[in-house]
Amino acid sequence: MNAQHAEAHNITSEGSRRLWVTLAIVLTVMVAEVIGGFLSDSLALVGDAGHMLVDALALGLSLFAIRLARRPATTNRTYGYHRAEIMAALANGAILALVSVYVFYEAVQRLASPVPVRTPLMLVVASIGLVANIAGVLLLRKV
Repeated sequence: MNAQHAEAHNITSEGSRRLWVTLAIVLTVMVAEVIGGFLSDSLALVGDAGHMLVDALALGLSLFAIRLARRPATTNRTYGYHRAEIMAALANGAILALVSVYVFYEAVQRLASPVPVRTPLMLVVASIGLVANIAGVLLLRKV
């Protein structure tokens, strides 16, 4: 394995800490969006909460894959455990597809019988979600 390839899979403890902080932010805002989505009857917030769930799973799977990928190679796994990262990405994509199907189903139901949205509450919670997404980007841009 060349040095560049090894460096690409090496994440610092600072990077792991940033992933943990971002995961905490995402989980907190996800819960707020679920509650706010149901209280305001906003499918957009519930859909974004589903997206935040996928983000949280991706971050959690990334942390797990990083830990697993640090294991040394064995005679059975000559490349080590780096394939765990690929499996984490596959699981993340599958869960995102399931969330998308759910949001699509709910959207079709809403088209059949529209529900008025409590806009002020929805806007407050959505703004908090926007700030959280920006904070996550700033935290993870150097990982």
